[in-house]
Amino acid sequence: MVDSSVFIAQWVGILTSGVVTGGILYISYGVVPVLMTSPASLLALQWRKMYLQGARTAPPIALTSCLANSYLAYTLRNSPVNPVHPCSTLYAVAAAITIAIVPWTLVVMRNVNGTLMKKAVEVEKRGGGKGEAVDVKMDGVHELVGWWYWLNLLRGVFTGTGFALCTYASLSC
Repeated sequence: MVDSSVFIAQWVGILTSGVVTGGILYISYGVVPVLMTSPASLLALQWRKMYLQGARTAPPIALTSCLANSYLAYTLRNSPVNPVHPCSTLYAVAAAITIAIVPWTLVVMRNVNGTLMKKAVEVEKRGGGKGEAVDVKMDGVHELVGWWYWLNLLRGVFTGTGFALCTYASLSC
């Protein structure tokens, strides 16, 4: 029989990694294509609002998943396991790969994010701060958001892998 704290941590790990994966993938597949129909100046403002909302929500959810999986990795480190796929190791990898979205965003996506933020500030300075499109020449915004789409999609692969590992470990160990 599974200890209740382990059971709760398994569900928290599965739920939070699933939620953050769904959110990240929806942004790339559902939101960005709609935003890409906007003029460049409006796109820069919309992207910034979307990015800031995601920055406030995704890392805490990923951290919760990381903590739940870390707890499981530590708690189950001495339990009898399948010799091919030790549970503790699966949970540890799930924890690490889920929280990896934070350094990925800060390091790999830094230039794209920084450039798009600067474009949004430029639009605001020229009078587009209320979210309306202004006639500002904004070269490269659509290309940058297109590149951001793929980088963000990879973030979803990280959290999705964490979700799969946590789910597999919870169901098979």
